[in-house]
Amino acid sequence: MTPPRRPCWLPVAGLCVVACAHAPRSAPSRTAFEARVTLSRDRRALDVSMCFSGAAPMTLVGSDLDAVTLSPPARVRGRAVETDARGCVRYRFDLEGAGAWPRRRVARGDAAVVISNRAWLLRPQDRREVRGGEISLALPPGVRAVVPWRPLGADRYAVDASLFAWEGYLALAARDPVTVTTPLARFEVARVEEGRSDPRPWLAAAASAVLPLAGGESLGRAQVILDGRGIEPRAPPGFGLSSRGGGRSLLFVVGRDADGASISGEWIAVHEMVHMLLPVTRDDDAWLGEGIATYYQEVLRARAGMITPHDAWANLCSGLAAGARAAGRRTLAEVARGRGEYTRLYWSGAAVALRADVALRRRGSSLDEAVRRWRGCCVDAPRTWSAMELVELADRAAGERVLAPIAEEALASRELPGVREALASLGVAPDGAMIDGPLRAMRDAITAPSPGSPVAPAASRAAPRSSR
Repeated sequence: MTPPRRPCWLPVAGLCVVACAHAPRSAPSRTAFEARVTLSRDRRALDVSMCFSGAAPMTLVGSDLDAVTLSPPARVRGRAVETDARGCVRYRFDLEGAGAWPRRRVARGDAAVVISNRAWLLRPQDRREVRGGEISLALPPGVRAVVPWRPLGADRYAVDASLFAWEGYLALAARDPVTVTTPLARFEVARVEEGRSDPRPWLAAAASAVLPLAGGESLGRAQVILDGRGIEPRAPPGFGLSSRGGGRSLLFVVGRDADGASISGEWIAVHEMVHMLLPVTRDDDAWLGEGIATYYQEVLRARAGMITPHDAWANLCSGLAAGARAAGRRTLAEVARGRGEYTRLYWSGAAVALRADVALRRRGSSLDEAVRRWRGCCVDAPRTWSAMELVELADRAAGERVLAPIAEEALASRELPGVREALASLGVAPDGAMIDGPLRAMRDAITAPSPGSPVAPAASRAAPRSSR
């Protein structure tokens, strides 16, 4: 992500938090909390009061304790915060002293400041003990909050345990958010910088493409953050990130004046919206979610008529070839446990998704159905899944081991096994050309237009690599 280069419209901000708790219990998910967050009049501090009930934590941790000033009697011990005898803690979080945006902690622009909950929020050392709670906001005139939390009315919001488990964002904006209402989700958009772009056609088009994969069901609210600092004003999306901490959130690096109509049909928004349908996996299992999103960013755009089927297969073939060129040094399992090698990670995962879709379709099912099952059972659970747990759930529904052998072979391989054979059987040449093959009818079904999709544009779009 491009590092921030411009000052924040909030000159500096700080946070103040109060947390109350009681003796912890061994059973997880027993504690609720209430929090009140107040932005100071000078817009330099947030004062937050938070009280736990039931089994409450006595030890809290944070990612940016250097930016935290505690109110007595709470105190810091090592890298943790010890509450007072009642289990309460007060602190101030200084936005100027917080980690900068390359760590995705604080982003400052002339239209909003965006703060990661990994920065300002002290969280229980054992997150399993918290089931969720309520947050109320008190903001000065002219400041609006854009959050992924579920509103309860009068600046009150409900949040679940995911607020403490995963990254999420509190956006404090200088104007009301742009609301994009679609059958897939109701997006509330905050810009970090003022701009002339209208994101509605772009987000609505991506949501329309993803909706059939969701089974036509709504996901509810979703926060969208548009960050255009440090890039050309009309630049198309160049980066995307999907988060789940406290609710669904999408972040895009896109020019502040980018034309929403002209960028409709690009792949990054589709990729990140697919993530909203998938359960959160462990960091070393990112290959599964990223691979599925990478596969569907092409398939869904073809179904929606944003690109032609030929372009979709050409993009997939180009990306899979890049993944194959990046392979050869380590197995996928070794790559997934480390950092970097994103081309290998994403496209190895996409190869698994392609092979899984073909194998399931041969048995009268599809990867579409597996995604819908995962969404129904697991997406809203505030826990992290292993890739093999999700694979086993899909295989259980299929009545046999279908995905597991494909995943196990890929994880143990230094290549992208089975891809060439899968494409040949589908009648897809290495350059993406559609030729004869025993499963050509399946190939056509994979990218068949969704009902009501527009005619695909004649111009092809360049093959992507990854959105991270």
